[in-house]
Amino acid sequence: MTQKKCFEFCRTVPNMGFFGIVNGRGCYCTPYFTPMASDSSQCDAQCEGDNTLECGGKSKSSVFAMHMCDSTKEDLGKSTTNANSIQESLTLQVTSSMNAGDLMQRAAADLQKRFGQVGDSSATGLCQSAKEFAGDLIHKAEEAGDSATKLGDLSKSASSLSDFTKPATVTKAERVMEAVIEAVAESKLISDDLAKLESLAAGETSVSKAILHEAEGAESAEPTLTGLPDGVTLIKDVHWCPGPNHWLGGSMTVEKCAQKVIASGKLCKNGYFNLARSGSNCYCMISTDCSKKENMRDQCRGGTVTSCNGDCGRHTSTIFHVEVKKETSLPQYKQAMYFVDKKFEKVPMTCSGDLAAKPITDVSKDSCAAACDANLHSCVGFQYFSKGKDQLCFLLSNFKTGFYYTGCGGSFLQTEKAPFEAECYAKFSKFGTDGTLAPNPSGKCKQCFTDLTKANRCFK
Repeated sequence: MTQKKCFEFCRTVPNMGFFGIVNGRGCYCTPYFTPMASDSSQCDAQCEGDNTLECGGKSKSSVFAMHMCDSTKEDLGKSTTNANSIQESLTLQVTSSMNAGDLMQRAAADLQKRFGQVGDSSATGLCQSAKEFAGDLIHKAEEAGDSATKLGDLSKSASSLSDFTKPATVTKAERVMEAVIEAVAESKLISDDLAKLESLAAGETSVSKAILHEAEGAESAEPTLTGLPDGVTLIKDVHWCPGPNHWLGGSMTVEKCAQKVIASGKLCKNGYFNLARSGSNCYCMISTDCSKKENMRDQCRGGTVTSCNGDCGRHTSTIFHVEVKKETSLPQYKQAMYFVDKKFEKVPMTCSGDLAAKPITDVSKDSCAAACDANLHSCVGFQYFSKGKDQLCFLLSNFKTGFYYTGCGGSFLQTEKAPFEAECYAKFSKFGTDGTLAPNPSGKCKQCFTDLTKANRCFK
């Protein structure tokens, strides 16, 4: 017995205005009561279902008045709206994270197989670390998906309730709201964990929490506008054509969305950050604004975009124009063979060492270099793979083993070309003109390769 259990039973009994509990476990309902003489000092029996509360005594009862709240339906509606908002945002985040995890896992498995066939332990070891991290990302996304499903189920339970004049309905509504509070708290914790993993997979050094807006006031939320990239001009409340567009992910800050648009190159003409829906979705627009309205359907049929949403309309969103920046980080790096044997500087190469960060996916070579710059005190270089639409970047805190392929590319005597990019870069400021990475038999060179293999062949 608890006070709560007694209350929920008695309010289902017609014409009862009070309930009492005696001797820690006896619950009764009454339309009225007569106070006993003296004070409540004899109500000293602990509730058998909750020993932090008192439930009367041996000779006296703890008596409570019952009231039916008129706001239950409204409160349930707010709770459900918030659950739907969090579910939608979390679902978008799950989709984005699953895509990143699947891409990393697929690319790593393919490269591991290819380099395994030529005995390249440097590349296969890195790919294994990428597969393991991709698995962590996917598993956390699946956990977030389960949390989103729970929120959806609670919303369905809430929508099935009616006639809030019945105490039984009110009780069910209260249980749903309690479950929503618990599920939302759980979802936010999982979302934060997932945001950290997704940020690491994107090469970000400062991890911001996922944006899960509360339903109340979500549409008026203002973005944080610190640190916008150069060339980004912010505009608010602008007419825009809702299609065609390309979705770049959910649960983003304005800064992250702008960076995504910049990294997308020619595909994205402009970008907009939509605060009209919770989840902070990031799109890039290929269409013009509504002042230059035109039929965009042909572009959609061309397959260059992922979403075509009809004619122009007015949407209150935070919109920013983007100018693609020139690469700035990569020139600070030299291919690793520059510090070993410049004759082979341009040949494909793989290298490995201790990782300075988690493996990164879906970034340009310059973005990989920028991520190494951001890990200022730990990253001295990176391994970069690019095969079709798949990219993998590995930040290294040192160099241990490497393979350089003299049988493909880099020399006018070689006619066979490498089927995809495999490049190892070292930071020039760390090694300089006098630096060397060439293996040193004495073992006294801490920054040198411990094992460097010349492969007079090409990989496939």
